Amino acid sequence: MAGADREEVVHPGMKVAEVLARWPHLLEVLVEASPAFQKLKNPLLRRTMPALVTVAQAARIGGLEPEELVARLNRALGKEGAPQG
Repeated sequence: MAGADREEVVHPGMKVAEVLARWPHLLEVLVEASPAFQKLKNPLLRRTMPALVTVAQAARIGGLEPEELVARLNRALGKEGAPQG
């Protein structure tokens, strides 16, 4: 089971849609991270845009460094640090 736990982190290359499907509560973390993510509160936009955008791309859109956004999301999951790669 320890191996499975390591997979339970957000990676920069993950699609935002996958992150929100696995961890819906991370929507609030995204919205708090940048005003640009307010649009994700709209269910219609949440079904389309996140399927095309990676976490790293979303970070740049929101004016954040990808590593910072990944770290915030992982902290909200109770994981420290950002995954490498």
